[in-house]
Amino acid sequence: MKTPTLILVWCTLIKFSVVAQGTTTYSGPLYVRVGEDFVLKCSTNAFRFPKWSLNGRSLEDDFAIQFIRVKGNGRQEAELRVLDAGLQHSGAYSCDPFDSDKHHVYVVDPENVNDTQRCFLIKPETSLALGCQPEWKTPFFWYYGKDETRYLPKGHVELRTSQLLFHGMQLSDAGRYICRSVKDPLVETTYHLVTPISTQRDHSWTKVALIGSSVALDCDFVADPQPHIEWFIGSDHAELKKRAHHRVHISVNPSTGVPNSRLIVQNVNPSDNNAYTCRASHLMCGIQTEQVVTLRAQQSEILTNEAETEYGYHGVVVNAKSQKLVLKCNYTGYWKDDAEPPTYVWLKNQSVISESSKYHIKNEGPASTLTVTNCDVSDAGNYTCKFNNDQQATLMVFMYPTIDHVEGSKIQVQGDPLTLLCKVRGVPTPTVTWYKEDAQLEADERVELIELEGVANAKLVIKDLQYQDKGRYVCKAKAANVTRSVEINVRVKDKYAALWPFLGICAEVAILCTIIFIYERRRTKPEFEDDDDKKESSSRK
Repeated sequence: MKTPTLILVWCTLIKFSVVAQGTTTYSGPLYVRVGEDFVLKCSTNAFRFPKWSLNGRSLEDDFAIQFIRVKGNGRQEAELRVLDAGLQHSGAYSCDPFDSDKHHVYVVDPENVNDTQRCFLIKPETSLALGCQPEWKTPFFWYYGKDETRYLPKGHVELRTSQLLFHGMQLSDAGRYICRSVKDPLVETTYHLVTPISTQRDHSWTKVALIGSSVALDCDFVADPQPHIEWFIGSDHAELKKRAHHRVHISVNPSTGVPNSRLIVQNVNPSDNNAYTCRASHLMCGIQTEQVVTLRAQQSEILTNEAETEYGYHGVVVNAKSQKLVLKCNYTGYWKDDAEPPTYVWLKNQSVISESSKYHIKNEGPASTLTVTNCDVSDAGNYTCKFNNDQQATLMVFMYPTIDHVEGSKIQVQGDPLTLLCKVRGVPTPTVTWYKEDAQLEADERVELIELEGVANAKLVIKDLQYQDKGRYVCKAKAANVTRSVEINVRVKDKYAALWPFLGICAEVAILCTIIFIYERRRTKPEFEDDDDKKESSSRK
């Protein structure tokens, strides 16, 4: 019975060992400037017991702070913070003594780079020769990368005596190359081949953040090896600000994976208005570039759907065709989704609007919409939306001027008064001007301009109409930079015009009577003569 049990335990241990291998991942900077702080993180299985070491030596709390936190899904994260880095902090860091994976950090003093540390910027398709110094310390072995594995040239790379020759360089050649003497391992020459630092965005832009919110400023510099990132707030190094203010944090940009390329400012206030400079550099080469983000803290406000119309007027226009008005307010301040639902109150000319068949209010989080149906000119005016009874915004609603249907022509008798009406609606109240044959009419002894339904000069009256008053009259109404007009043609009749037809009829009747009289007279005269002749002839007999 013991043998099967031992076999089972042995198989379990083997399985445990296989699963445990290769499960640790690291994140953190590759190059660090002397005097900087840096953070390393490792993620490993939850059954491990993370403990940080440098070059195989366990780290105590003399210069490092270690944190361990559970991430879930059977994983845990160990964090190491190194303060005020020095050259002695260069080396291979590990959080798992049973894992062969390491994270290498090179602490660099750019002011004191010696001849054994050389840097070259890769220019694709060009040639480069790396030589070992001093040459008399032969033979040499070449090592490559963070793990310093033995380098075996191939393809476009050739090893000739102590030289490493690149024929037509490629961006993939980037890395750390070490030429080390076999006889004296302390004699070595290090070369850093780096790619240009590139970015996909402009080198300066503006970021607006609402007061009280948190904002993340990202720079997207990428290179091989990963560039060293530093932040400056104004002219001060961001590390100083980070230590003095707990609201400033520096972390990895998730889109690029480059450490320290994201700066977070929490609880933004007006004092955070400044230029934030992200500087990316290859420390060993003295190559650097910058991006500048101007942060502008903005007070929360309520945005509305007021807009600049085609006529240059700012506000909301009533849709005359659909007789519908839609007003929107949106609070732009910092708002948590799990917070208490906000409240909105709508007012028109300082009177509270309640939900009804005419008014419909819809609230969605920090946004509110008021819909007004069956609109007319009385629905124009000033509307106010109040957010949580704290902030408010006012929307000006207006209606383009419209002129009701008027008669296209008018006939008036000479001497009578002429009255023309221009029934116009609109908000703001339209301004009415009258014209006759393109000449503006002004009030005088005969011409009166009278108010009509609250609109000045909308009624035109001309006393004692004369022939010269006939012609084309135009009413022009203007409001909100919009002009509407209507034409009326006026004809003037003679005041005796109605008498002439009567006199003509009378004359016609008189003439007709005369004709009838003459005709009848002539017709009856022969009859009288015949009667006389008959009487004479009878008397003779």
